Amino acid sequence: MNSAFLRFRLRQSGKFIREIPVIYLVVMVGLLLIPGIALYQFTKDLKGSLIIVAILLALLSLLQLRRKDYRFIFLTEENGWKVFSMDYFLLSLPILIILLVNSFWYISLAIIAGCIGISFIKQPFHRTKKGMEAPGWIPAEAFELRAGIRQYGGLLLILYLSAWIGLLLPFASLASLWFFTVVLSDIFRFSEPVQILCAQERPANKFLHRKLFLYLKLSIYAIIPVCAIYMLLYPQHWWLILTFLVGVSLNIALFIVNKYAHYLPNTKITGGQVPITTAVISIFLPVFSPVVLFFLIKYYLAACRNLTIYLYAYNPESASRI
Repeated sequence: MNSAFLRFRLRQSGKFIREIPVIYLVVMVGLLLIPGIALYQFTKDLKGSLIIVAILLALLSLLQLRRKDYRFIFLTEENGWKVFSMDYFLLSLPILIILLVNSFWYISLAIIAGCIGISFIKQPFHRTKKGMEAPGWIPAEAFELRAGIRQYGGLLLILYLSAWIGLLLPFASLASLWFFTVVLSDIFRFSEPVQILCAQERPANKFLHRKLFLYLKLSIYAIIPVCAIYMLLYPQHWWLILTFLVGVSLNIALFIVNKYAHYLPNTKITGGQVPITTAVISIFLPVFSPVVLFFLIKYYLAACRNLTIYLYAYNPESASRI
């Protein structure tokens, strides 16, 4: 193994942790304990452990095929597979520890072997496909989702199908839908050009309301069928489904208002990552929903102020002054 690269990764992690304010760090550690405990409970039996391992290796395989530093590492390192396998081993470490605690050491060995095997997967030099095409029923104004499907369509499809297959086990479908929501958060990390922003010719508040309504509707349409079947199969979990739907709705709304609160044309959104992380984890911890609601209101007001700069001409007040 490349010890210099390992030290570099550890320094990267240390720098990232040091940049997080202490109060946020304490909150994040507390929130991460919840999915960790849920994962521990889910992997207590062999079937649950195998499902988690299968999902983990599938996600690592997609990462290997899509990682942007593949060419650089492949050209600069004599044994690039060592660097890749070390990355995947570090990412798998929490699950490896949980499996060892549950005495499934042989499954842990399978994960390590899988990390090494995945590191030998080669990215094609010439991509002949432009990505998965977005369905025609998704409107053009939902361009973030259409672009996300082209970029992450395969992963979203796997997670959505696993949500249906996971109906055979309690909580498995909800875990897949949770990962589905996490992937969706990434499609709101890039700002569109100002020409696209102004194309709808709406004032800031109506623009945000339309965007929120559109994405909440699309998300609910995708999630409701799985949740309805889940509730029929496990009626005793009806309260969990309701809190899950509320959590997902708050998350989608926060992703949107966070994007436009930090909107700057043609840039990558880097602000608001701690509230988004808190919101994503709070799906399994509803007691933090008021915190997410606070951030939602805060960023909604900030988004209205920020968008007014670009959509000033469409505000009724500005029109009356002309």
